[in-house]
Amino acid sequence: DGITTSGAWRGLCYAVVDMSVGVNGSIVGAPNIQLVDSTCEKVTCVMHANGIDIWVITRKHFSNEWYAFLVNCNGPDVLNPVITSIGPAGQGTGYLKTSLDGKLIINASASMEVFDFNAATGVLSNYRAISNNVNGYYGVSISPNDSLIYGSQGNAVYRYERYAPVISATEAVFTFTAGFGTGAMQL
Repeated sequence: DGITTSGAWRGLCYAVVDMSVGVNGSIVGAPNIQLVDSTCEKVTCVMHANGIDIWVITRKHFSNEWYAFLVNCNGPDVLNPVITSIGPAGQGTGYLKTSLDGKLIINASASMEVFDFNAATGVLSNYRAISNNVNGYYGVSISPNDSLIYGSQGNAVYRYERYAPVISATEAVFTFTAGFGTGAMQL
């Protein structure tokens, strides 16, 4: 199954692809079946606690509603999304990532937002905004041992300790000269 974002105003859509047809497969049934209307440019996946299925997670545009869709061998469970209302209403830009252990959702937005994620139920909980004076994050990533969170804003990359009592940072780890800016980040 292919799940894609098709623009912030069209929402999160999916199509079923039969990969046994040709090199690229063939769409079975209707393309662009809408799961959530008007989503942000944020989507990430987490392995379900059963180690087989996957959660696809997104946030509704200008809302604090987070949608988690369970995807199994039969496709996405479109009738029973897990909807969690938590944190402030959000806007569209910025990355959404998960920790490698699947227990943390990290959202780059006006502030850096962190949520706990339950991989058995699909529920987000324990919202906290990273405490500092930095605003307008775009990129986010996490270290291979899941202990450090990195966020990009403007011409700097900031580092935060995941397990600190209060997640905060006061200085940039990397800064770039004029003419260069930060954006997407990958592990």
